[in-house]
Amino acid sequence: QIMEWLQDPLLMGALFWTGTVTTALTVYMETLALKTLSASETTLILSTEPLWGAAFAAVLMHETFGVSAALGAVLVLAGCI
Repeated sequence: QIMEWLQDPLLMGALFWTGTVTTALTVYMETLALKTLSASETTLILSTEPLWGAAFAAVLMHETFGVSAALGAVLVLAGCI
């Protein structure tokens, strides 16, 4: 079955897109952007990345979060301070 998957051009295109554009290219662009920041600013941005992801999920996808997610957000923010 794996050989069938490897011969599917749609699947291979999706894997290529996921590996190059959504992963490698974004990490490269992030690295270029973070070169202009100080170490503390970079740490703050990278440490709060889960919070930004959750915020965008709440706004764009109407996700709802419970008490454990709120507690996790508080712990991440406390760790940044």
